[in-house]
Amino acid sequence: MTTCLVLSAAKLALTAPIHPDVSWRTIRQDLLNRKEDPPLGSRGQLCLITPENQENLVTLWHNRPVFVWQGKIGGIGIRQANSDQIIWRQPIAASDTDGVNRVAYTGDPLEPGQTYHWVIFDQADDSQPIRFIPFTVLDGKQRDRIRVRLIILAAQLKEKGATTEEMALERANYFSKQQLWSDALQEVYRVDNPSAELRDIMGELSTQLCS
Repeated sequence: MTTCLVLSAAKLALTAPIHPDVSWRTIRQDLLNRKEDPPLGSRGQLCLITPENQENLVTLWHNRPVFVWQGKIGGIGIRQANSDQIIWRQPIAASDTDGVNRVAYTGDPLEPGQTYHWVIFDQADDSQPIRFIPFTVLDGKQRDRIRVRLIILAAQLKEKGATTEEMALERANYFSKQQLWSDALQEVYRVDNPSAELRDIMGELSTQLCS
């Protein structure tokens, strides 16, 4: 029943306008002008870009996040907040540590409502992380509402022949309007083969967020 309702809503929404005034530059401006406290930025030469390092616990809608940082590290992983057990781990090759780095989480979908730690290892074979960033996966009615809206948005964009990057732009705009800033950042950095404009925005954001 839920699937039928979603598909019906998507079909009705195909004629709704997609935001012609939205660009990666407007997303950049929204992310830098957000009302909440700015990210805590870098410590030394390591800057964790998304999920962000905030004083308040970051909430993500994405349950398969992309981890983005700047600086040299040996590996990353995920553990539940109440456990020292690493449930997913990814070594980082030395050749991958210059500039901004991006690694997609490839484990099972993270559980809604659960709090996790993004853990950072100095060396690939270290047993103890040098830093961790807590984040919670969004749960409840808000998560379901966002899922339905994204299905409708995807149907609209597919009907209009949007590219993968254009779809990411619209999702980033949607998350920005919901003030889910880390999710908006996720969309910025998860695009494969980004355009020259998006590459510029990535560079500008990393400079601003890590300064």
